[in-house]
Amino acid sequence: MSSSGSASSETIRFWGQAGESPQSSRFPPWGQRTQGPTGARQKQDDQVLGSGWRISPELQIPALGTEDSGSYWCQAETVSHRIRKQSLRSQIHVRRVPISKVSLETQAPGGQVIEGGKLVLLCSVAEGTGNITFSWHREATGTRLGKKTQGSLSAELEIPAVKEIDGGKYLCPADNGHDPVQSQVLNILVRIPVSSPVLTLGAPRAQAEVGDVVELHCEALRGSPPILYQFYLEDVTLGNSSAPSGGGASFNL
Repeated sequence: MSSSGSASSETIRFWGQAGESPQSSRFPPWGQRTQGPTGARQKQDDQVLGSGWRISPELQIPALGTEDSGSYWCQAETVSHRIRKQSLRSQIHVRRVPISKVSLETQAPGGQVIEGGKLVLLCSVAEGTGNITFSWHREATGTRLGKKTQGSLSAELEIPAVKEIDGGKYLCPADNGHDPVQSQVLNILVRIPVSSPVLTLGAPRAQAEVGDVVELHCEALRGSPPILYQFYLEDVTLGNSSAPSGGGASFNL
């Protein structure tokens, strides 16, 4: 086995061959390893990667982590004469896969959520190994709303009851020890439900007379535009009017 650098989560193989035929040689199923240097010191701490012996000269570590960096070697022993030999040591350095393609999404269609409703912000990465730290921020103020560190490619932040002030632009940086990568900005629009409207009458005199023009003015004090107003006499619809920018609407009798 030769020295190499490998990315975390890759599969790595070790193989070797004893001087005699496989039938008369035994190989440890996982070989052995020693930890690599820490700072300027070398720590020799041999660790058996598996128990028992076997004839097969190959082993696999299916998913490498950064903690698997170190110096690896294997040992073979003949059955007949109990002669034991060790291989040369090979250094492996496992590096983390850097984060790429960070995205920030929401379950709300078009980024629109009703005031009082739940908002879930999903931050995810296309690639990246090891523990990843996700954080959520308001773009305008830089305020951090939450932070999670976990060994997965995505994380969620939940705002259980959205308020009007929660509307605006959000972003999510992700970091696994390399340079942090930031998502594109996600715009959230908080829609305000319409409040109960107030109806006022505008007449030329206190007591309306036949032929007078009466103005009916209807206005909801809260609500995201556009707002549609309808006017009724008893249960009969008289007409409707829209307020594209909010405010009230009028109807003349």
